[in-house]
Amino acid sequence: MNQIISAFTDKQVKQLTGLSVQQLQYWDRTGFFEPEFAFENRRAAYSRIYSYRDVVALKIVARLREDASLQELRRVKEELSRYTPDLWRGLTLWVHGGRISFLNPNTGEPEEVVSGQKLMRLPLAETLDDLDAKLRALFERDPTVVGQIEQNRRVLSNRPVISGTRIPVSAIQSFHEAGYSLDAILEEYPSLTADDVKAAIAASDAA
Repeated sequence: MNQIISAFTDKQVKQLTGLSVQQLQYWDRTGFFEPEFAFENRRAAYSRIYSYRDVVALKIVARLREDASLQELRRVKEELSRYTPDLWRGLTLWVHGGRISFLNPNTGEPEEVVSGQKLMRLPLAETLDDLDAKLRALFERDPTVVGQIEQNRRVLSNRPVISGTRIPVSAIQSFHEAGYSLDAILEEYPSLTADDVKAAIAASDAA
């Protein structure tokens, strides 16, 4: 999935990680976590765009944040950045009692960042499985909008589209006018349903 979907807005990251938009913006402003793709002018629309790598890292940070303070995370980031620039994803982490430890890549031994105390291992595989499940859910259509037409000034410049997609109604109508059957149109757009196609054709007939 990360080979197909590679850019996410802060609102989408919120849905995937459970972090609030305000948290993401604060972390960006203070340099704790900056999105991979960002405009210099953060006041511009969609100026914060997160990569899949960012989302994975933020999912891990969000899990750590449940048991560790932001101050602890900042100290950990500063200390462990000397091992790898991809520290949240590139190291095995443990957390317990508000303290974070890691598997030192140089020694192969788990170390608490400050005191060296061994801690519980973070179930990273389960965390990523949960993220992938939320990714699939994020891009699934709402079943209540199937068979409907909508217009949104942020989608294809307010052109009518099949609800929950970016497929213009005019594209379906063009296939219909060219003599394509309903089944043939569905072969061209397998993500649509028969009700979607019928709604687009009906909109053409009404016009």
